[in-house]
Formats: sequence, structure tokens, C-alpha cells
Amino acid sequence: MRVFLMLLISLTLASQEAGFLDLLNQTIQPRQTESASATASVVSVGAGDREATQPPPQLLRITLSKLERSEYKIDQDLIYEVKLENLSSRPIQIPWTASPRDIEPARQGPYEYQMARLTPTLVDSSGQLETLEPAIIFGSDAAGTTRVIAPNQWVRIRAKSRLSWHNQGSTSSPSAEPQAVRVGATWSLYRVSFAEHNGRYHETFVPTDEECRSTNTIAIQIGASKDGRTPE
Repeated sequence: MRVFLMLLISLTLASQEAGFLDLLNQTIQPRQTESASATASVVSVGAGDREATQPPPQLLRITLSKLERSEYKIDQDLIYEVKLENLSSRPIQIPWTASPRDIEPARQGPYEYQMARLTPTLVDSSGQLETLEPAIIFGSDAAGTTRVIAPNQWVRIRAKSRLSWHNQGSTSSPSAEPQAVRVGATWSLYRVSFAEHNGRYHETFVPTDEECRSTNTIAIQIGASKDGRTPE
């Protein structure tokens, strides 16, 4: 019995929160040197390689923890919170600052960093999908810009996105009468290089893993603002 209790306590201590990042209360400062251009590289796998290899195991699990409200109007801020849990057997390092100034080196020159996109999505009853503006999170070798999640640990991130609905041609476009939609979230991680090319700074974005979609969704009611202004 004593051994069982010690094991239970050990597992409880191992499964714990590793941090909370509140993006609503961060001061976002731009970099002093911005890139003039950017490209996105796509890592592709041939048909033969896909048949010979199994899909990589999911390292992170994202869960939509909560929303600030259950009813919204268009142009309101959707304030949400997600939980990122490490499912692997090794520590995972993720970006942990909303300010790109924090990752910029003291001396101007080439450097590399990580960028995560936390993207809320809306899905209505007919399957129409709307992707909202993502929250961008940065991380590099600079102190305090990353967070390590040990196995069985998790972090929480609180963010906001302006609520929009561009599928105005669909019959499910929000009207004055609230309609039911479901909110999910996606976590995408990129490795970025910042370097000078032909006298101008250029960034190259490379996705590091497949997108992680939230294992759940939360229902909300959404309707159009009658006067076009953000409701109080």
C-alpha cells in the first residue's frame, strides 16, 4: 500500500503545469530591423517514402480549455485559453514571448528563431470554416523567450482574436439572430532563419511538424452587430 501511495504521489508531481503565458497582458515591441522579404519552405515526402514510413507520433496535444463568454457579436474579441501537453518521453521547447524585439540579437546580423501560430477556427453546422487572426509567439536562444515542457507536463496560453466571418455568401452567415458555431484551435510551429541576401534582409520559414489541432471544440452563439460597432 505504501509503495502504491508513493507511486501515486510521484505521478501526480510529474503531471503538472509548467507555465502560463497571458498574451493579453504582454507589451509587443517590433524588431529594430525588419526583413524586406520572406519565403516559406514546404517539407515534402515522396509517395514511396510515405508508404515506407509511419506518421510521426504526436508530441503535443492541444486542448481548448475555456472561452471568456458563450455569446458574441461580429468584431468582438474572442478571448480563449488553450492547454499544450507534452505527450512524448522527452522535453519539448516552445516559443514563449509575443514581442519579436525579445528575440533580436544585440548586434545586427543573421540569426535563427522559432515562431508559433496559435490560430482559432470557427465551424458552423454546415461545415463552413472560418480561420481567425492567429496569435504569434516567438522564441530563440535569448533568455526567457522559450519554455521547456517536460514529459507529462503542460502549459496554458491565453490569447485573443477579433471575431470575423467572411463566408457572407453562405446561408449560415451570422445575422441579428445568434447562431451556433463551434470554436477550435490549431498550433503550428516554424523554424525561421533571418539573414542578409543581396544587401537586404530575408526570412525563410520552415514548418517543423504537422499542425496540431485541438482535441475538442466549444460551442458559442454568434450574431452580427446591428450598428456595425463592437458591442460593449
